[in-house]
Amino acid sequence: MRRPGLWLAVGALTVGVVLLGAAGCGNSSSSGSGGNSSAPGGQSVVAHVNGGTLKMAAHGDIDFIDPALAYYQTSWQVEYATCVKLLNYPDKSGDAGKVLTPEAASALPTVSADGKTYTFTVPAGKYKFNTGEPVTAATFQHALERDLSPKQASYFGATFLSDVQGASGYKGLPAHVSGIKVSGDQLAITLTQKDAGFLSKVATPFACAIPKATPINAKGVQSIAGAGPYYISSWTQHRSLVLKENPFYKGPRPHYLNQIDYTQLTIDQNQGTLELKNGQLDYCPDCVPGSQTFQLNQQFGPEGTATKSSGDQRFFITPAAIISYFALNTVRPTFKNPLVREAVNWAIDRPAIEKPYGYGYGTPGDKILPPALPGASSIRAFTRRAARLRLTSRRRRI
Repeated sequence: MRRPGLWLAVGALTVGVVLLGAAGCGNSSSSGSGGNSSAPGGQSVVAHVNGGTLKMAAHGDIDFIDPALAYYQTSWQVEYATCVKLLNYPDKSGDAGKVLTPEAASALPTVSADGKTYTFTVPAGKYKFNTGEPVTAATFQHALERDLSPKQASYFGATFLSDVQGASGYKGLPAHVSGIKVSGDQLAITLTQKDAGFLSKVATPFACAIPKATPINAKGVQSIAGAGPYYISSWTQHRSLVLKENPFYKGPRPHYLNQIDYTQLTIDQNQGTLELKNGQLDYCPDCVPGSQTFQLNQQFGPEGTATKSSGDQRFFITPAAIISYFALNTVRPTFKNPLVREAVNWAIDRPAIEKPYGYGYGTPGDKILPPALPGASSIRAFTRRAARLRLTSRRRRI
């Protein structure tokens, strides 16, 4: 599959990102082409062609391919293509892509009356790793207990699974955590307290299904099977990564391509942009330097000159739920005073910070949630009301 493209992922205050699966969406491994589809952000693009290899690069890097440890944005993009989870987010644009949907589980879990026990039904063999090993309830028990093992040193296990019953004091495999139990195709997870965010936690790549024989390795395993549409065929750290189609995958997730080839990791941005222009690369999520974004949008964006002549948009800016922020150290004397923190908040020139990163980089803001997240508008309205109240109170004191 060779279709030259300029794909931009911009990152900061409220940013854009291109998901890995976006360049090859579909649900067929047969030959032929489909109709027109939509790229990230809903833009119309040329028809997909089933099969072939997507040639990619990344200015950034892959930190780990081990789900217990991987945390980079690029790593999570890879895991979205290679992982199966109990629950997942559908590969859809807009609000439809924000709804948690059963994946390995047959339905959303049943929840006990006290709100502490979640019971998932995981049909054995609904999904399989590229090795042919079936994904079962015991698969996820192993994955979560591996995350919780102190020898694995998983941030996810230590931070987000700490309220699982029996997690405190757990010594690691082969022992089981008392709050994670399997009975046939049932997986029951019991917490020490209610957690409204628990389902979102098990939908992160940290909770990805992994083969039951996956060893403990605090530095991360160097190869691992995948049960998603693709699996990691090879990985040379800091250099290259190859994904291939999982022959056992029968799920609904898009998988047009036979292979996704990160030919270059940590590529120079200018070199990556040049190779995109020349058609040597199909896709690069972070190759475009900020200094070039405006010109590239003028040429290859939705209203660009090249786009109008060819009908094929090649440059995309897509919203993503990411936020960059300044953290003020309230332990030190300077920022102990809340009025000082407020003064700094008012003094920061957010557009000036954003400007050097180029056109379309982000949306300046002062809210905890970026606009792409559900509930962000409510937070914004609440914050505005609170600000008015504070100002009114101050005037009255004066």
